[in-house]
Amino acid sequence: MADRSTTLLCLLCHYLKLLQSCRLPTVLSWSSELLKSILDRINEFQEIVRSLDDIELDALLLFIPQVHSTHFHLPHLGLGPEDLRNSVAYFIQVIANNPHLPKAHRDTIFEHCLDHSIEVPKFSPVSESVLKIPQSFLPAIESRLFGRHLIKLDDEVRIWAFLDFCYTLKPDYLINLLISVLESMIPNTEVTCCVINWLGQAIAKDNNVRVILDKQDHARIRDLCFCHTQLLEAFRLK
Repeated sequence: MADRSTTLLCLLCHYLKLLQSCRLPTVLSWSSELLKSILDRINEFQEIVRSLDDIELDALLLFIPQVHSTHFHLPHLGLGPEDLRNSVAYFIQVIANNPHLPKAHRDTIFEHCLDHSIEVPKFSPVSESVLKIPQSFLPAIESRLFGRHLIKLDDEVRIWAFLDFCYTLKPDYLINLLISVLESMIPNTEVTCCVINWLGQAIAKDNNVRVILDKQDHARIRDLCFCHTQLLEAFRLK
């Protein structure tokens, strides 16, 4: 029990230090990979906090004033239970208010929010030119939003009905979008398998799907098949 408590307190101190660092100009020295790693580590801390019961969480919160009494450099924040249970969102809100936050980091945070269904923060005001999202970034945003929607449907019948409807509206656009979605999805998940099965049936029923796929970058399709081996079977369907 003592080891567990010590680990929790160490993780809390690291989290407080990150909350301090993300407010400072030092974020300029962070790489995008470092920021991604920080967000992943905070997410792990958040999962641990969410596993605590109310009494354990209250005890952890009571420790914060003692931390400030010996470590004055740490930020004095009025953290509540919900703030710790949502440590990632709280960190993102704090770092978003840093006017020194580079555009690359804003993009990283934006992408993380899309991937984890976290509300996108209002960043500290910067010049209009910095806030403009580059055209090259838009397809990635769209594919992630579309993928999140498929995950929320969480039912094969509903997903197939939705994809059938999208296909009747704009076949080329949907197939191109699904390729981007599969590139960003983890292989062998229920939703991924559902999308691949739908593609297989679409190929078997409508030769136009093969025509659309043939227009794609063949190297891109090859790499996608290496990632999602089920696609090879789908493409063999006649």
